[in-house]
Amino acid sequence: MISRSLSVILAAIFLGACSDGENQPAASSDPTPESGSLPPSGREESLQQFTGARTKLVWTQYQNPDKVDKQGTSKNHYLMAIDSADGRGERRVLPAKDNYAYPIITPDGKHIVFTRKQKIEKGGKRKFDVSIEIVGFDGSGLKKLGEGYAQEVWEDPATGRFWVYAGEEFVLHGGTAPVCKRIIRFPLDAPEKRETVWDKTRMGTDSFAISADAKRFSGLFPWPDAGIGNLESNDWEKLTNGCWVSMAPDNSYDSWVFDVAHKNLLMFDASGEQTAKLPVNTHPDLEGRETYHPRWGNHRQFFVQSGPHTSGKKKKGHGKPIEIYLGKFSPDLRSIEGWFKVSNNSLPDIYPDVWVEPSEDPAVATTAEPETRQVPKSTRWPSAPGGLIFKWENVRAKNEFAAPGGDNEVSKLEPKGLARYGRHYEMVLDGGTFDPILDSDQLVNAIDPEAGNFGFQGLVTVNAGTGELLAGAPGRLTIEISPQPALRFTYGSRQVYAPLNPPSKTGTPVHVALSVNAGEGTFFVDGQAIASSNEETDPGDAPASAKLQFGAGFDGTLEQVALYDRPLPAAEVAADFALIQKKLDARKPVGRRQVRGKLIAKSPLPQPGNIKPYVRALVYYAYEVEGENIAVAHWAILDSRPLGGLDREIGMSYDLTIEPKDAHPQLVSQAESMDEEKIDFLMPLYYDVTTPTPIQ
Repeated sequence: MISRSLSVILAAIFLGACSDGENQPAASSDPTPESGSLPPSGREESLQQFTGARTKLVWTQYQNPDKVDKQGTSKNHYLMAIDSADGRGERRVLPAKDNYAYPIITPDGKHIVFTRKQKIEKGGKRKFDVSIEIVGFDGSGLKKLGEGYAQEVWEDPATGRFWVYAGEEFVLHGGTAPVCKRIIRFPLDAPEKRETVWDKTRMGTDSFAISADAKRFSGLFPWPDAGIGNLESNDWEKLTNGCWVSMAPDNSYDSWVFDVAHKNLLMFDASGEQTAKLPVNTHPDLEGRETYHPRWGNHRQFFVQSGPHTSGKKKKGHGKPIEIYLGKFSPDLRSIEGWFKVSNNSLPDIYPDVWVEPSEDPAVATTAEPETRQVPKSTRWPSAPGGLIFKWENVRAKNEFAAPGGDNEVSKLEPKGLARYGRHYEMVLDGGTFDPILDSDQLVNAIDPEAGNFGFQGLVTVNAGTGELLAGAPGRLTIEISPQPALRFTYGSRQVYAPLNPPSKTGTPVHVALSVNAGEGTFFVDGQAIASSNEETDPGDAPASAKLQFGAGFDGTLEQVALYDRPLPAAEVAADFALIQKKLDARKPVGRRQVRGKLIAKSPLPQPGNIKPYVRALVYYAYEVEGENIAVAHWAILDSRPLGGLDREIGMSYDLTIEPKDAHPQLVSQAESMDEEKIDFLMPLYYDVTTPTPIQ
């Protein structure tokens, strides 16, 4: 059995950064909370009736009534607990205020493992100093176990021995939670005996959970790439973008990803297919608002979270009543059957974990029988991956490849300006750019096509105009619309030029490939070579910067991008186009509407400082369209900058080009603002697909 430490990365949505408030006094020196929804004995009895077995919970309670320490870095916390069978109600486990990040109940329910976490700011990025400690559930035997960030306590079913899984060697990172270079584990009774579990990628903490057989795990690789890992094959697959990832405490390999709106759990099966979208704010006290810190317990049907988290201001001294809520899944994880409010006080309660006593009764069994499940298979595109120096399929893919030197690399992109992602998880450029981040650009910068060989391929959709698909190292690749439709690649003192005749239709995906062999280049369109000329050119036409960039001044989309340190044979280009064409054939059209709607309600515009570490956010406006009230999601922030065109007046009518929001799954991972008091979230939801308006 496993004591679940649901992993999760901290996503600050519409909550301003809060200082620790270390000098704030505790709300009370009495270990008992101010009040409860039931007397302690009644609440405990109801808790046990809710789960069907003895139940324990642990969490941390921030002692500043006017602020919230969601990341758990303050030393102004108490470690809190409740046991449905001991008659003590909510209580402090330890008498001292300190830091008790990410507490985990051990599989036998007798101890709590937690992390002392200190945040260090450096150059706008966070670094963490962390150490692991253990204490009895009754508050006895406090002891340090060593350095690291505890993520999971797992019981070996063969030996009954407990193992602590933890992050180790932390690196500077722009997110809110620590990012480590590796996941290690050690026996709880021998913490000096450490062994590496995973070091193929960097990993986000608060976001690691392992299956009962310790063969699969969920996590952030790191944030915002949420996925599942396979410790047998030493491989991983990306599910989507999100945070607070977890895996079921059995061998089903079911998992979830918390959406960026902090309102839904996106449920996935072992194959990586999404099976449900479960709102986690349906308890009456949550009122559709944001929640935080979701974590799977040691029982498949129970999870915990904190909430509500809101951007609404409260008067000083009135507290932020953030409580702990216990939820119950249906056995198939397709719905949430009920809720139990665990805490009830005027202080912020965060970082919960839940343990339900194991039982032989199938109704309360904590683990499912092992099943034969398969994790997703790796994509077969590109057909010949040798010589890759950059690979980016789409933002949902893991975009991992073996570099020419043998090292494993992951290509990641950062949207700039108006750039964003489309409904197929592709780059939508609209004059913005996508810049490689992390290590992927280092390989590209070393390539000089003029001196050797080079290959490129990408799936391109041109909407209008002329623009650059690729700029910087290793050259500049443009698609020209006027005066003559053409492809042009300029590198050093040479260029490859190919007229497009007949020109490709705008708005239609086209597979473009380029092969440069010993300084002679050939273009391919939809798998076929086209007439290409090679000539000398002015070296001043080459990009001034060696930094790789996609999409400068380009109005269209780009996906399935691969760069190589070798030329591409014609047969390979044709094979890759055939693979991509299969995906295109499977795409279904979406109903686009061009309507005129009267504005009837607006949500407040989010501010860049309130969505950190996120840099993009949507806002919902409500319109009356053809006798129907609808809600439309408009972009409000891109690249950490507010957008224009949203100063609309109630009662005025506006032209809208919209598509159903559920046809745009990429938006699940975006921050958003919806005023539920003005806009009914049960209205039909649409997405504004027009190019956002920058503030001049």
